[in-house]
Amino acid sequence: MNPDIHLESLLALKVDTYTDTKILDILISVLTSSFPELEDEPILELRRDICNAPNTHTLLLTDQNSTGIGVMSLQESETDQHCAEIFNVCIRPCYRGEGFGRRLIQLGEDFGAAVGYKRLSLYAELDVSEFYTDLGFSQRGYLLMIDHIPHAVMSKDIG
Repeated sequence: MNPDIHLESLLALKVDTYTDTKILDILISVLTSSFPELEDEPILELRRDICNAPNTHTLLLTDQNSTGIGVMSLQESETDQHCAEIFNVCIRPCYRGEGFGRRLIQLGEDFGAAVGYKRLSLYAELDVSEFYTDLGFSQRGYLLMIDHIPHAVMSKDIG
């Protein structure tokens, strides 16, 4: 565990208005460090894509110095208003394996329940599906191929 950061002191910022460019820049830095293929994307396009996602709530995990640690988004399901789909879960590589991903998912569950969602769902790459199983998510019995990578369809009741 990074000795300068304690899980109890992390901040989860709900980023919905995207008017604060500093917060957007932190968010983008987490995404580009986690997904190197995004580094070549123009920053203005990334900002536009993040800001224009409908019915979406983004949680940004930071430390006390506003260093971005992780990010995740919840988007209301198109077929079930009581279900939110989790996507873009990422932890900055230098913080992986230290409990931040678990903390971020727990914060997402708390936030989802607080705004009225009863269930969360996600598509997990098979190599990380055990992580979500350990957090109480269940596989729904089938796999989905996304960009030629098999994903487990998983969900969890939260309310």
